[in-house]
Amino acid sequence: MKAQPARGLGVFAVVVVVLCAVGRGQVNVGRFSELQHDVSSGEVTVLNQRQIRITGLTYDGLGPQAFFWVGKGSRPNRDGVKARDPASCGETRLPRYSNDEVIVELPAGLSMREIEYLSIWCIAFDADFGNVRFGDDVRAQIDALPEPPGGALVCSPSAAPSMNCMVLMQDMFNIRWVLEPDTNTMMFKMEARLGESEWASFGISGASDRTRMLGADTAVVTVDPAGRAELRDFHLSTLAPCVDGRGVCTDEQSSAAPGGTNDWELIEADRDQDVVTVSYRRALSAANPTLDLPIPSSGSGFVVWAIGPVDENDQQPRFHSMWARANVEVEWNPSAITDRCESLVPSGDTVAVKGWQRPVSVPTPDGQEGAAPIQVRIGPSGGDFGYAGITQRPAWGIAFYLNGVLVPAVGVERGKTYTFAVESGDNTEISGEYHPLYITLDEEGGFDTKQQAEKRAQIAAGKVLAGITVTNDDEANNVFEYYPNANGSLCQIREADGANASAATSWEQYKAMLDFNCETAEPRRVGSLTWTVAQDTPDLVYYQCVTHRNLGWRIRVFDEGKVDEDVLRAVANQDPPSDSTPLLDGE
Repeated sequence: MKAQPARGLGVFAVVVVVLCAVGRGQVNVGRFSELQHDVSSGEVTVLNQRQIRITGLTYDGLGPQAFFWVGKGSRPNRDGVKARDPASCGETRLPRYSNDEVIVELPAGLSMREIEYLSIWCIAFDADFGNVRFGDDVRAQIDALPEPPGGALVCSPSAAPSMNCMVLMQDMFNIRWVLEPDTNTMMFKMEARLGESEWASFGISGASDRTRMLGADTAVVTVDPAGRAELRDFHLSTLAPCVDGRGVCTDEQSSAAPGGTNDWELIEADRDQDVVTVSYRRALSAANPTLDLPIPSSGSGFVVWAIGPVDENDQQPRFHSMWARANVEVEWNPSAITDRCESLVPSGDTVAVKGWQRPVSVPTPDGQEGAAPIQVRIGPSGGDFGYAGITQRPAWGIAFYLNGVLVPAVGVERGKTYTFAVESGDNTEISGEYHPLYITLDEEGGFDTKQQAEKRAQIAAGKVLAGITVTNDDEANNVFEYYPNANGSLCQIREADGANASAATSWEQYKAMLDFNCETAEPRRVGSLTWTVAQDTPDLVYYQCVTHRNLGWRIRVFDEGKVDEDVLRAVANQDPPSDSTPLLDGE
């Protein structure tokens, strides 16, 4: 059964998507839906085929990678593209807005005729914070709007296209590309977070129907501390190091065909601390049909990428440490620029801080005197000193609160049973109102966000301890179905008016800024998760959200009767890294 808030939002949407012409050459498309992060607006007006005016825009600025986002579909989705805000033209995440007027521009090559919504969208978590849809009832009015007048565009005043962009690994590797039809070349720009002795590669897959390293044609880049780059052309005849011209070899080394050459043209390179950017191009055609794969001028194709260490003796790439674990497909020449990235920021420019110390949680097991369910609700992540500082992981503006405490470390005993009373949202229609709880060995959580193969592997390996039930696992027919057990009505803790998380020097100060009242006229439904801690449960597991990554934190598991609060407090916070090396997934 759908939660009641969804029904109420549907009525609201009917009201706001009433569209009308507001003047010659302008169309009113209503107001933003109010989903997450305090998003709201006054009237949203399409001015011409490239510009939209938003009046009275409010947004708390706390989304980790939030941008104006446009696309097609019944609701905003990851297939959209960035629109351009006036502050940074889409280069950096959106700032805080407080009843502001903003003119949003579409990227070159895209017009209002081709989009169905405008959203504030978080790339990192595939989350819609609020949107306005362009209804069918006024498509004719929107289609008839003129092009923008001369001089009106700020971010893309000329018709010259910028580059497409795809995230290959979040906060680690972006690839940009654009077709150069006059010269039959494709220009690329790698943007990667690399150590001084690491390489990055991107290229054409060795298989036409999937991402495969074997047989791939790749550009491999290294950049020294002074910003000097080496760009090499590799052919992967096997996945072993290059020996006698076979293996991961440059085209010049390869024995697969005589006369191999480096066909990648280096344009420019730069290193800013741990972020390298390298621009290069290559002809679309294959110079050597054995060693080189053609780059299509249209359609889509599969690609490969990887990052790894350089061998200090022969300066050859050693086996990759990060790579494409699923198929990656690129549309080579889309009709409009598809920019879906945020530029990488050098780690040294982001100062990691220690999070607030909070009380730890040692719940009484079920069946013992004083036992009570552990209350699970959703609330604000608390800025730099909150979730981000506590965990040293990205925060997207909300997090779990257990018994009124922001992501406490929880201590449990093996062989005991514990019950969680879950009020973190059960509205499956709205991402921001659906946060089922589960217990897992996966420190980032977000089971729904995994590829099907990884979901199946986590279940098979026993990494999901409670909160998810598999109903159909038919690998032969590519079917894997499951449902979350623990979801209840949304009880959302909020910051009081005028609250400023960055001004709080302690958890107690921040807690005083919060409004814990979530009473509603309609009765709330409390979900339940019951977990019996097995004897072989590892010492450290996690309570996390099924639908989103990085909302929960650590559970320290002790033997029966041996809960040690000093040990528990020691895992309550993750210290910032001692140098500029970024934390990687799995560390």
